Amino acid sequence: MAVFHASTTCRGRSRGRTCAAPQRIVLGLLLAIGLCPAWTAAQPEGSGLPVLRQAPLASMLSASEAHGAVSNGAASAYSNPAAGAFADDAAVQLGYTFWISGITTQYAGVLLKRENHSFGFGLYNSGTDDLQARDRPGPSDGRFSAGTLSLSGLYAYRWRNLAVGGALHVLREEVFQYRASGYSLSAGIAGQFASGRVSSGLSLEHAGRMEALDLSRTDVPTQLRMAAAVRLA
Repeated sequence: MAVFHASTTCRGRSRGRTCAAPQRIVLGLLLAIGLCPAWTAAQPEGSGLPVLRQAPLASMLSASEAHGAVSNGAASAYSNPAAGAFADDAAVQLGYTFWISGITTQYAGVLLKRENHSFGFGLYNSGTDDLQARDRPGPSDGRFSAGTLSLSGLYAYRWRNLAVGGALHVLREEVFQYRASGYSLSAGIAGQFASGRVSSGLSLEHAGRMEALDLSRTDVPTQLRMAAAVRLA
């Protein structure tokens, strides 16, 4: 069963009617993904760095796992970097979400286009200053803050109705008075069919490493994502 997703996200159009043999193989793989549900294989929910596990834009959250198949502009660095190549135009993106416990996220990104090449840059921050500190049962010892920051860079290349791309994230994590830095890498392939109405993608996201935060290091939430989307209108 395919995942259906109606969206106003801009998508490029398929170019050309014939494909070389290698392209047919990749097209077949992406089409097979399109016939399967959106799927991810990830580390346990205990993995930290929520800024990498949560999509930065409300439009991506509404698409659930299907956002890995469609272009999300510069924010594609947090889903499938290759899909960023299917954006029709350069764009600036801003996002803000408010969650329980006073947790907020802010995102700002810009996507630049040059022929078949796409370049994206973004800043994604998540945090709260309303956590209670306790080392024993009873009243809290006060409040402290925690947050993560990600600076991202994306590059994607489109060839006809196929695209490949990668992204680098420079990470910063703060909990109480402890701080740690790290990095993660993402890469993917994406394709569009039926004049851009059907999209699918395969991506490996956030393979990386953090420094130790106090006594232990936070796991980077690496995951493999397969996704498909059908534009109904």
